[in-house]
Order: sequence, then C-alpha cells, then structure tokens
Amino acid sequence: QAAKSMKDKGFINYFGTQRFGKFNDTHLVGIAVLKGDFKKAVDILMEIKPEDRQDIAKARKDWQERFKYGETKENESTTAKKVLKRLNRFMTGEIAIVQCLAKHPMDYKRAFGCIPKNLRMMFLHAVQSLIWNRAASYRIGSMDRDNVIAGDLVPGEGEDFASRVKVVTPDDVTSNRYNIEDVMIPLVGRKTVLPTNELGATIETIMNEIGVTIDMFKGVQD
Repeated sequence: QAAKSMKDKGFINYFGTQRFGKFNDTHLVGIAVLKGDFKKAVDILMEIKPEDRQDIAKARKDWQERFKYGETKENESTTAKKVLKRLNRFMTGEIAIVQCLAKHPMDYKRAFGCIPKNLRMMFLHAVQSLIWNRAASYRIGSMDRDNVIAGDLVPGEGEDFASRVKVVTPDDVTSNRYNIEDVMIPLVGRKTVLPTNELGATIETIMNEIGVTIDMFKGVQD
C-alpha cells in the first residue's frame, strides 16, 4: 500500500538530517545569527559535542570557562590562544572563530565572519530548511493534500523574480488549470512571496515560534 501511494501520489522531498548538522544544532546557530546574537552563535558552535574526543571536550570546556576569573578581553584572548593549539584541522568553523578572537577578543560578529562563506551560509540554509519542512508537513497534513487551492503558489511565466511565482486564483481552481504537483512551498529569504491562504499564515507562525522574520533575512549580509 505504501509503495502504491508513493507511485500514485509521490512523496514530500524533505530536507534531511545533513542540512541540520551532525549534532542537530546548525539551525540554532542560524537563528542566533538572524537575531544578531553572534555571541550566542559562537557559544553554540563551541559547545561540547556528544562525540568529542576527551582532549577536544576539554578544550571546549576551557573555552566555556574563559571568563572564570573575570569577563575581560585579556582572559578571552589568552584562552583562545591555548584552545587553538588543541583543535584538530577538521574543525574549520571553530578554528576560524578562535583564531579571530585571539586577536580581536569579544568581537563575535567579526569572529563569525571569519568562518568560510560556504559554511556560514549553511547555518542560514538550515533555518530555511526547518521552516520549509514544517510548512510542507502542514500543507499535506492539514490542508487539501490532493488538490490545488486558492492562494497556493505555482510557477509563474515571467523572467523577473516577482513573476516567477503565481498565486492561484479561485478561477484557476475552477478551471483545473493546476494540479497538486504544481504547488510550490517557498524557501524563506530576502524576496520571499508567501502563499495567500492559510499556509502563508502558518509559515509566519512557524517563523514567529523560532523568533525570526523575513526582514531578518533581508538584513543578513554575506
């Protein structure tokens, strides 16, 4: 029965666990960045991970306790230099952060910006993916899973961004112009067009639950 359903109706191509990181915290870093809380983003990246080797876990713990004797730039810089020597070469993000903070202590925005761009963007992509997955589940689980409804988004015919998507009208539904396979769920970003039916409101609710807005995506610089 499951195979027949997949053949007849297909399946939701969710973003998988790889998008959210080995420790399921990639989206949490992204949310912190969108909120402009770069210290929290750094703290999450530097947290002790379940599978850390003992020496790496100790280095992370030392980092967490860098202000044990006072929250000063000197204490952070000194700890950063010591921790840096104990990180392995595969810890690209952590190395970039600690190297920067050794020279520019407590400048967390600068430190996050030292992470390679492709890795930095992964954190934002994880937030987008989280929202998309939840929206897709709602569209199929709580709305008409078999038919297009007014307010859905489908591919547009224009070449500019605004006309690449089209909002389905009641006339489109009546004329059966589109089918469920045409329905698009937007990936939230700077120029996102939201559905005008309850899915659009649901996406806004999902964003509100995790504390982000479309305007936050607009404010993020590469």
